[in-house]
Amino acid sequence: MKIEKSAKEVGQFKIFIGILLALMFLFFHWVFINFFADGHFVPGRGWVRSPDWLTTTFICIYSLIAVVVVAFFVSQGIGLIRTGGQWEITVDGSGINWLSPSQKIDASFFLPFDEIDYIGTKQRFESHRRGSDRDFIKVIVKKDGSLFDFTNECCVDLELIYNELEALGIPYRDSKLPYEYSSNQSEL
Repeated sequence: MKIEKSAKEVGQFKIFIGILLALMFLFFHWVFINFFADGHFVPGRGWVRSPDWLTTTFICIYSLIAVVVVAFFVSQGIGLIRTGGQWEITVDGSGINWLSPSQKIDASFFLPFDEIDYIGTKQRFESHRRGSDRDFIKVIVKKDGSLFDFTNECCVDLELIYNELEALGIPYRDSKLPYEYSSNQSEL
């Protein structure tokens, strides 16, 4: 199985996400300025004016966060468009070959088929207090016991890769490893 994904397409998507986030930040900024900056209604006390220093501090911090988040997505998108090229992901009997157009954004690697023990599940970082099945992601468990999970900056459907590995004979086990169980892609 071979998957190809254009860096230009992914870059345009990231710029689109950056624009959507900018619009969202602007909307909430407008709501804050129009409804809360001049004061707010407190039951039992009536209309209470917010201190100017508090309002100014909040707007400055909020604006700084907005600029950083939007700049991150837009700069990544522009970088991908300038880089050009494409991701080429091949899954076959020899292993997983992941070629990236930009090593800064997504590292290329080759994971040999004989190093893969099984496909397991690992708890997501943000879900350590919940317990539903949606709080787990699929990972590759190597024969040495270490985990391998994809960074997936190219927005590829990883389920295609896991399905192909299963078709090639790699078993799936619902292992539900805790988040603390480390995984490291940098070893490859």
